[in-house]
Amino acid sequence: MELTTDVVVLGAGSAGLAFARAASGLGASVVVCEPHSVGGTCVNRGCVPKKLMHQLAHRRPSRSDRALGWQHDPSLDWSTFRSAMRRYVGDARSDLRDELVDVARVIEDAGVIEGPGRVRAGQHRIACKHIVIATGAAPRRPEFDGVEFACTSEAMFELERPPERLAIIGGGYIGVEFASILARLGAGVQLLTHSVLSGFDADLSRFCTDALKGHGVGLRTDVEPCGIERSQTGALQVRLREGSDPAPTDVVLVATGRAPRTSELTADRMTLELDDDGAVVVDEATLQTSASGVYAIGDCSARKPLTPVAKAEGTALARALYGSGSAEVDLKFTPSAVFGLPPMASTGLTEAQARDRFGDSNVEVACKRLTPLEHGAVQDPGPHEQSLVKWVLHEQVAVGCHLAGDHAPDVIQPISWLLASGTFRPGDIEQHLRVHPTATEELAAVLDAG
Repeated sequence: MELTTDVVVLGAGSAGLAFARAASGLGASVVVCEPHSVGGTCVNRGCVPKKLMHQLAHRRPSRSDRALGWQHDPSLDWSTFRSAMRRYVGDARSDLRDELVDVARVIEDAGVIEGPGRVRAGQHRIACKHIVIATGAAPRRPEFDGVEFACTSEAMFELERPPERLAIIGGGYIGVEFASILARLGAGVQLLTHSVLSGFDADLSRFCTDALKGHGVGLRTDVEPCGIERSQTGALQVRLREGSDPAPTDVVLVATGRAPRTSELTADRMTLELDDDGAVVVDEATLQTSASGVYAIGDCSARKPLTPVAKAEGTALARALYGSGSAEVDLKFTPSAVFGLPPMASTGLTEAQARDRFGDSNVEVACKRLTPLEHGAVQDPGPHEQSLVKWVLHEQVAVGCHLAGDHAPDVIQPISWLLASGTFRPGDIEQHLRVHPTATEELAAVLDAG
């Protein structure tokens, strides 16, 4: 079947959906090729079900609850939780699909770029002026023997019951989040990684390390898993290249990053420039790839793999192509959150980045660990029952903020907006009244103490 349209979008995840909505609203005709579920990883196999699982673990009565008088730890009906999670995800996916079919023609096949302005999707041949790649990314599996015995983050949402023992390979967002969640639900968790939250501020990484240990996670850093074996009893054993192997486990989760979905984007005679990780290389100002008229947005490109970034790129590109303005998205103060227990959040420069950019003598830091009121009744609170506030300052102007605590992901959002102005001086908070007792008043208290 031959079709003609203004633009073909490959993928209906966060980036593709945002682009399709905005482009259609600006008068463009849109065809979207999506062989999987509308909503992409975030809605179906990532952010949304993960946040529901985080809430499940967060709501389990803690030591702090018992210190306030709660006497019984309720039992968990996992099947009820799974049904609720599937229903929520299914409803969200259905709503997104309804929105998409109102603004675009949807083809339930993968799109392959055959040349400039030409896409093949199943039995369809599509002619267009622009092509937008928004194919996202998928969990990366290590290349060692026995990796087929391991599961990825996507499979964690399909477990028939929470594991009693879990080994996690990888200490990034996904590894830390599942380690916190499953440990809080009562599993014996081992986390095997080179480092914890590498790329985050060092104080936040140290806080996370301590919090994981506070939850009872068996943390081993600077180790290199090299294989997985299954015993006759069904238990799994992770093998390490050096050092003693960890204890046997029921489930092994590989959380070693995500790989861009780019391997089958083009026909033989059509090529795109990819980086060493397989991500599509784009011009930051236009989001155009090495091929004229072909653009890439979201996790498949060599940019920040975060849902809000994907949405912003999709909207900006649509406006640049069919409205007015630039496709460039400023990522300097991109807020991000790790939904551990407690959650952590960050925006702007780390302390190390700031010192590298401005010089040691031109950087000030205010950092403090605190015990929130909700954990105040606990005698000798552990690191997982604390919070952290850290400001990174250059000439008294905030260039970075790093938080840990129950409300950190919500608080970091408006802070990111303030930092983006380039003039926000946290010391000025002292001029304003604060709500007491709250977690956000500690944003100023750490400066008072500094």
